[in-house]
Amino acid sequence: MKPLFLIVIISNFILLSCNDNETSKSNESNEYCYYGLTKFKRNDFKGAIDDYTKAFTLDSTNTEAIYMRALSKSSLGQIKEAIKDYSILIGIDPNDSEAFCNRGDEKCKLMKFESAFQDYDKAIELNPNEPNFYLNRGATYMHLHQLENAVQDFSTCVQLDPNNGGAFYNRGLVNYDLGNKQQACKDWHKALSLGIPEAQLEIEEFCK
Repeated sequence: MKPLFLIVIISNFILLSCNDNETSKSNESNEYCYYGLTKFKRNDFKGAIDDYTKAFTLDSTNTEAIYMRALSKSSLGQIKEAIKDYSILIGIDPNDSEAFCNRGDEKCKLMKFESAFQDYDKAIELNPNEPNFYLNRGATYMHLHQLENAVQDFSTCVQLDPNNGGAFYNRGLVNYDLGNKQQACKDWHKALSLGIPEAQLEIEEFCK
């Protein structure tokens, strides 16, 4: 029994040492996230990317590091690299609805609307109560010239968030294109009241 007892002691010692090491790496990873956030707030996106990369290298479960690195890359116009980071996030957590939505946003910047639509669709499947997901998918429907579907998404958005001026504004644009001028003008007036100044231009031009 003595040899077995020694093996157990040694194994526990190794396990505790590994846990301490992992805790140390996790703490250091969080420190780099803090440094990265400080640089991000100063618009030093390159410096932030370096810190977030170090944070993720130390702790591959640190999703905050990848999320913020993606935002930093997007701020520098590194759209394809940002998409890669959001894909890493989705690989870590396939139920991360925000990662799907953000990846869709980046794809829209590259005019990849079909692929972006799939990401928004997945985001809504994972979290059907987030109004901005419908807002973004509705905008994608507009680019894909699926106007009736766009109206439905914008309507769902305002049902979930009655103060979403962007949804009213976009719905106005689609309604006008569908020939629903009266409803379009109502939407633009509502958007203007919710702080969307662009709606004033539409009202002046189309709602006389």
